Amino acid sequence: MCDWSALWSAFTAIWVGATLRFGMIGEEKGLGEQDLERLLNPMTWRHYLKAKQFTVAEVFRMMNDNNTVTRQFGMLMNRYDVLLAPTCAVRVPPANGPYSLLAEEELDVWINRLVDAARYTIPANETGLPAISIPAGLDSDGLPIGVQFYGNFTGEDLLLRLAVQLEQARPEWFGARPEVHVTA
Repeated sequence: MCDWSALWSAFTAIWVGATLRFGMIGEEKGLGEQDLERLLNPMTWRHYLKAKQFTVAEVFRMMNDNNTVTRQFGMLMNRYDVLLAPTCAVRVPPANGPYSLLAEEELDVWINRLVDAARYTIPANETGLPAISIPAGLDSDGLPIGVQFYGNFTGEDLLLRLAVQLEQARPEWFGARPEVHVTA
């Protein structure tokens, strides 16, 4: 399907590298790095420190990796109308659990866990392919389950039509609420 190591490399670089904007925003507001460390949550601060270490060569390699996997997914999606995948590779995690930005652990350990759990959503995020995540009911413990559909580039209309059809066919999936919910 694609060069998965290139996908993870490109996604991780973009995910981590995006935090560099906090330094630029801080500078514009007259804030120093000590201020940023105080204002950012622990894991975001670690993202920022890691992003500052990227070399130009690493950034170019990651950009090349992005181009590679985007083309590979484009070729795949030229053969299929939609691709079905789980939304998440793990059950709904507890609040402030292993994926929390408040975690006090090494960045690489945390990011590897996150990338593993988000392995089905990352390709759309990295390549720009349209995708839609929809509810698919609740598991045996009453926690929500999601599925997602990928479409080809500019295929958003097909995904929306498919989601509407599923909502009409399975309204109970779309109205299900777990016991613990913000509206409960």
